[in-house]
Amino acid sequence: MIGLQALHSPPTARRLRRFSAWTLVLQAVLTYVPCLVFHTQWPGMGGFVAGAAAVGLGGRRGIGAFASILVVDTAVSLVNSVPYAEAAVGPVVTLVVGLAVAALLRIACRLDWIRRAEAQAVRNALQDERLRIGRDMHDLLASRLAFAAIRGELANRHLGRQNERARSELRSLLGLTREVLADMRSMAHEFGSLSLRCELDNARSLLESVGATVNVREEIAIPHGEIQNLFAAAVRESVTNILRHSEATHCTIALRRTGDTVLLSVLNDGANGVRRSAPPGHGLANLAARASELGGQCRSWTPKEGRFLLTVSCPAAASTGRPGAASPPAGQGAPHPDGFVPQAS
Repeated sequence: MIGLQALHSPPTARRLRRFSAWTLVLQAVLTYVPCLVFHTQWPGMGGFVAGAAAVGLGGRRGIGAFASILVVDTAVSLVNSVPYAEAAVGPVVTLVVGLAVAALLRIACRLDWIRRAEAQAVRNALQDERLRIGRDMHDLLASRLAFAAIRGELANRHLGRQNERARSELRSLLGLTREVLADMRSMAHEFGSLSLRCELDNARSLLESVGATVNVREEIAIPHGEIQNLFAAAVRESVTNILRHSEATHCTIALRRTGDTVLLSVLNDGANGVRRSAPPGHGLANLAARASELGGQCRSWTPKEGRFLLTVSCPAAASTGRPGAASPPAGQGAPHPDGFVPQAS
């Protein structure tokens, strides 16, 4: 009986749920058959099987089983010719013991559920942290390394023919590598903070170095904070995609405000028409997740043949309640909706 009671207690009860009805019947038989065979009483022993049945079966089945045990307990007392006073006390003791056992088992079930929920929360937090680190690596390092590779290619192309141009490109390459080192240090100690002004200057320099004309229209000033982190990451991602996936000759970057919404748009020509989908946490999907955290959106479409337009918008007073939330993703146990909406031309 002790072994069966242990089997009906958490966490073992979860593994025996499909057999619980039969094991409860066996425990009831072991409780009351000796009373009928030896004509003796075990006051309160039926409460253990009654409490286990109420918790193990649950709902109406559990209540019905609990009541049935009380009826059986009374019937066994009457069959054994127990005086009516004792026959009335026995079911009361069984009732009290059963309620106490049921309460203890429910507490044990709740504690087991809390332990499993804590373990799941730890796993979710670890997964969110891996995603955050991956997004930071992409935003703070991958783009800069791509720019550095492009600068190196330009330096190699001009070396020997235009030495001064090659030296200029090498100086830019050196500056980019220093920025990568600074970003790595910032990732090691704190959330990365991006500068929209630096990204706009880098975009102009990089695109002009490959022969593209860059037009920057700043109708509003973006203060330091989460919106600037978002827009700076959007400019960096846009320039990277232009250099990798297009043969652009003209690019327009515009910052403006419409009502309570601030909007960044990047329009370029030379698009090859091939749409590439990025995995979660990378590319445009990463920008969409960041914008979603601030209550905004990220969209892209082709307004004309060969042109590609990316827009990122968010409320002017956007705030997520913690600093730097637009740089790394928030951790929630659970995954954020993408929010990226490709539109047809």
